[in-house]
Amino acid sequence: MSTTSKLKRKTTLMGSLVALPLALAGNAVFADSASAAFGVRFSTDAGFSAGATVTVMDETAGDDANPNPGMINVVNLSVPSGGADWLINFTGASSNRTTNPGNPILDISSFSAQSSTASTLYFEVSDTGFTPAVEAFLSQLSSAQLQGTLSATTYIGDGSDDFDQDTLLSTLSSISPTGGALSDVTSFPAGGSDPYALTISGTLVHTSASTSNFDASIQAVPEPLTLLGSGLALGFGGFLKRKMKQQA
Repeated sequence: MSTTSKLKRKTTLMGSLVALPLALAGNAVFADSASAAFGVRFSTDAGFSAGATVTVMDETAGDDANPNPGMINVVNLSVPSGGADWLINFTGASSNRTTNPGNPILDISSFSAQSSTASTLYFEVSDTGFTPAVEAFLSQLSSAQLQGTLSATTYIGDGSDDFDQDTLLSTLSSISPTGGALSDVTSFPAGGSDPYALTISGTLVHTSASTSNFDASIQAVPEPLTLLGSGLALGFGGFLKRKMKQQA
């Protein structure tokens, strides 16, 4: 059963950023498949299939702003666009690679995207190997400063591939320039099992030179809370993220 509601506030997982300029051009990948499966990637107008893509994996060269496993900080990341580059500041976390792996959470705690002209930015955040199988997931998307339109989808995969989009969990579409928040509770897919992958995929459209800030997450919701409704589920989601921040 799915519900959509306004959120008054979001709890973030991460502390302050350490400034670290990082500029990339063309297709760039910072990855170490032997040690990291948590990652984020960005593309612009032509999308991932045809456009330039920048990928940053946990604990690799592009993640120098945060050396802790399960936490990615990228600062002043340049993502090529047809007209002019986007400038990205991103902070995200995966509970699967921290001290709290039993509570599945994939979190974008802060995302700032600046464009110097009209353009579209695509982004995906993903991790593999989540356990255990849970009753339901809560997907959330919110923005207090949005200068375009923002939408996102969340997915669950078979657990072996980053950016896996085997099964759709939720569609969060869309937040307008006035800002706002969306949430959706979705049951664990029938016949699914652990380990599994989680992915947040989103699209940000700027119609002119603009800066937007937003956050998003997927997190497990235990069965008793799903039965009581999304309001209590949202509150429990905030509690989970606070606990994860304390233990990280």
